[in-house]
Amino acid sequence: MTIGIFGDSYALDTDNSWTTYLSKNLNLDTTNYSVGGSSFDYSYYQFKKYNHLHDMIIFIVTSSTRGSIFTLKNNRPEHLAFYQNSSIADLQSMNDDEDVNDRFSKPSENWDKRLIKTLKNEITKNVYYDSNVMYHTAYLDSIKHLRPDTHIVFAFDFPTLRPGSMFNISKIDYNNLGLPEDDDFRSCHMSHRQNKEFANYMQKHIETDFDIHRTMINPEKFYTASKTKEDANWI
Repeated sequence: MTIGIFGDSYALDTDNSWTTYLSKNLNLDTTNYSVGGSSFDYSYYQFKKYNHLHDMIIFIVTSSTRGSIFTLKNNRPEHLAFYQNSSIADLQSMNDDEDVNDRFSKPSENWDKRLIKTLKNEITKNVYYDSNVMYHTAYLDSIKHLRPDTHIVFAFDFPTLRPGSMFNISKIDYNNLGLPEDDDFRSCHMSHRQNKEFANYMQKHIETDFDIHRTMINPEKFYTASKTKEDANWI
């Protein structure tokens, strides 16, 4: 059996990520399609292309404020750029990141005026409206229809749906140690210990009727709070 993992930075593989620990726990091979800073649009696009290759799917749903710009090339979708509620300069840096190469996004030096204008419009729309929620909800329905066995986990609270998200686990150390969210480059934004704990709960979620989102509503009851920056594996 193989596992296909789709998502954002909360699902990136490292030596100390929950994805790696889970693969070892289950003794299964995984293929990880996650990209840090990416959108639900992009993860869904990857899911549509590759879900049939895997016996099990884990889909980490990112923030509804993120999106992607696509176009058609030879009658196939081509991903041009990610966007979220940030400046164009920040978007250019994110899209040019070494983890987001030209397989995923057009280098910002190749962005034309039309693409930049479109990105600015999308950013403005996201600041004032929650219009992404409607079609992102449709993505969820599509995933459940295509692969009813998919294990869907929310990286951030999703409007209109159940509370509890992985971001709440990250906030344990942010709040206890006064750590800035924007400087969190840890594996899946958690300590190594929290990643191990999440992997164990994820295994229980897969093998039983246990819902892992229960652990993320009041995460302090389920995950270990770090006592120091070193304990938190803060870089």
